[in-house]
Amino acid sequence: MKEQEKKELFADFEAMIDSISEVESKTETPQEVEKAFTFDKSQFASELEKKENLVESLQYCLETIFRISGASAGAFYGLDPSRGSLHLLHSANLSSSVVKSIGQYPEDSIIVRRVMVGKPTFRN
Repeated sequence: MKEQEKKELFADFEAMIDSISEVESKTETPQEVEKAFTFDKSQFASELEKKENLVESLQYCLETIFRISGASAGAFYGLDPSRGSLHLLHSANLSSSVVKSIGQYPEDSIIVRRVMVGKPTFRN
């Protein structure tokens, strides 16, 4: 993975963590608040730099999100600029039927519209 790609991935991850924190702040317990404040960005960046490819990097990001947020499954998407659609890059802890159903989002979907304006999207 190229250095610039790692920096962009880290910046995107950091933005997601901030968004998760905002969403969860309304229902956080003291233990959850403590977990969020003990997130060490420099340690995360150091560990991310050790990853040798995109799949390892995305898996590490998901595992970190799970640890901080309490989520148990998730996915990362890539944008196809020629079609404007999102394509599944990597997922964790999702059944094959769910992966099949969320593998791609067309450009006119609400998910793509949210992503295009910089809004992370979370689904239950």
